[in-house]
Amino acid sequence: MPTDLQLRPALSIPRSLILSVLLIGLSSGFSIPALAESFFVQERERTSNFIRNIDQWHEAISIRVSGAANNIDEFFGDERALEESNRTQLRLNSAIQYEDVTDLTIKLSFSGNISLPRVSERIQLFIDTEGRERDVKEGFQTAPGVDDDQKSLFTGLRYVTRETRRSLISLDGGLRWRGGPVPIVRLRGRRTFVYDEWAIRLVQTFFWVEDRGFGEQTRVDFERKLNPQHFLRITPSAIWSEWSQGVDVRQIVSVVHIRDDDNMIALELDVQGHTHSSAKVDKYEASLRWRTRGHRPWLFYEVAPGMAFKREFDYEIRPVLTLRVEATFGETQLRRRQ
Repeated sequence: MPTDLQLRPALSIPRSLILSVLLIGLSSGFSIPALAESFFVQERERTSNFIRNIDQWHEAISIRVSGAANNIDEFFGDERALEESNRTQLRLNSAIQYEDVTDLTIKLSFSGNISLPRVSERIQLFIDTEGRERDVKEGFQTAPGVDDDQKSLFTGLRYVTRETRRSLISLDGGLRWRGGPVPIVRLRGRRTFVYDEWAIRLVQTFFWVEDRGFGEQTRVDFERKLNPQHFLRITPSAIWSEWSQGVDVRQIVSVVHIRDDDNMIALELDVQGHTHSSAKVDKYEASLRWRTRGHRPWLFYEVAPGMAFKREFDYEIRPVLTLRVEATFGETQLRRRQ
């Protein structure tokens, strides 16, 4: 059994080795601060490389999800494709909708953006005649004394104050023509976040209408590309205005099947409600939209059967069928890929 005295020489060996290494380093022209600085430089490089890899992974997912979302929005003629487009394009839309067999509605509308590069790359002229469909999205359906079936024309200028891949801020000023000119101002901001395989797009809009006052809309798009042929979007939104029934809320869930570049099918579930004077669901609706490109790259046909359950009809099932033809003019992302 060794004694403490026998252990002391063994314990002194590491100290002597360390001292020898330091002496050799000093005699070779190296200093302790230089060695420490070299160590920290290497650590900073490792950290920088790790952060760079995270950014590249984040960017790859952002491009993958946002690219799929933009292509689908443009193919289906979704309003998102025009909200942030800086290209000159126009859409002409005609639709026939049958509801419960007896109710027939014919909708004609057009919307678009016109870029003004000679004036400024940040300024656009926009025009929109979505009428009741657009009004519902902005809370106009609850305005007193307004005919829901009356068409409206909204024209004005849009100024993009800030635009990056992840954020955008724009200011709209224009006139809504519904029996007479009504000034409208809108401030819109968008911010995109990426979490795992999800892209989360937050859109906040503040608007002012001369004869009705202020309002705001909040929309969040949760988007994910499930695989090369399927895309998922979950969109809750809420609108408050001085003329609405409290807060108008809406929840849309859609799954898109991408058959090829000329055919897509979307299953959509839509729930709408309001909070005044108590929370009520106004409508449940499920639809299956099949959209295909016509004989020309700018022509689209759509057939959308569905079922609606509306509070005004005691939630009785009402079959719905929508037939739509849409023509696009100008530069589009889809046409550039052709």
